[in-house]
Amino acid sequence: MAEEIESPTTILVLSHLGGILMVISGISSLFMGALFGSMMGMMGIQIPGITPAFIGSMIAATGIWGIICGILVIAGAWKIGSDPAGSHKNWGMIILIFSVLSFFGGSGFLVGGILGIVGGYLAITWTPATPA
Repeated sequence: MAEEIESPTTILVLSHLGGILMVISGISSLFMGALFGSMMGMMGIQIPGITPAFIGSMIAATGIWGIICGILVIAGAWKIGSDPAGSHKNWGMIILIFSVLSFFGGSGFLVGGILGIVGGYLAITWTPATPA
């Protein structure tokens, strides 16, 4: 049985940290994709059938996906913090789903995705304290 805790502080901290790391990782992937594509083209590296711009844009696309997942995890944590007893299970599911999906691009240096998964799980299993 889940422990009754009045405030979901652990959930908020883990989910916010996970989302922030996902956004930072996504931004770095976005810049690395642009840099990689331009550097490959400038150095004249050729891969048969694949242009340097395509490789750079694929890396950048994973960065954009990481940013989207991170923003949704942060939004879910914010919604849990604004109304903890309301729909914490629904927002916990959103945090959990987008933390898992973040592994397909910009997962917050791996740690962010894991923190988001733990935070989402805790949000789903958390039961608010009943007034005495």
